Amino acid sequence: MIDEYVVKHCEHVCTKSFEEVVEAFEAAVGDGDDGKFLNGMKALSRADDWERLCKASFGPSGFLHVLTFDHGHWLKLYGIEAKAKQYTYGNPLLAHTMIKHDIGVCFQVPFHVLIYETGEGEVRIAYDLPSTLMARLHNDEVDEAARQIDPKVIAFVAGLAGAAA
Repeated sequence: MIDEYVVKHCEHVCTKSFEEVVEAFEAAVGDGDDGKFLNGMKALSRADDWERLCKASFGPSGFLHVLTFDHGHWLKLYGIEAKAKQYTYGNPLLAHTMIKHDIGVCFQVPFHVLIYETGEGEVRIAYDLPSTLMARLHNDEVDEAARQIDPKVIAFVAGLAGAAA
């Protein structure tokens, strides 16, 4: 099966430096990138234990980041100076509001955000709007749940950028 759908890609121009935005992001999300979250998940057998682990792992934003990929670091190996960090982040409890209606949601969660500096020195935060990522599933329940997540993601990223949502 091949499917085409439209994804709304959003970018916010930041009023802060790359380093300040990265620091703000990392302070706002829980650190699941250290292995403790995923290892803790393996030992669970009850939903209430899972929810406790999630809530204890979330940062002040209500999100958790589970993977950091520093594109700037590996690009230096090719002589390219760049500032770009991609984060995989989300909230499994919010994801559940969509996944319970269609397991296909798992293809798009957790979400991704890219913090980068353009060649002109402009710092940006890029992400895809969750509801548009889910549109390809053609599931009204998933669509409704995803629309509830959109404002949370927009407000979170806009706040990091120093912009209005």
